[in-house]
Amino acid sequence: MIITADGIELWAQKVLRWPDNRRWKQVDTDSRFRSVFGAGSLVVADLWNRIEAEAPIDKDALPKHLL
Repeated sequence: MIITADGIELWAQKVLRWPDNRRWKQVDTDSRFRSVFGAGSLVVADLWNRIEAEAPIDKDALPKHLL
């Protein structure tokens, strides 16, 4: 499964249990993401896609497991 940075951010919202009534997209979204997960969403998406390209990931594995 190829994933984009926006897709990774959706998984991050689920992992963090981000409230629906609170905006996710703000000026500091990338710095917030990096402070929580240690890398930007583009880097995490690229890493997921590289792992997937090298060897298909188990069907039960989800991007949240990489976060």
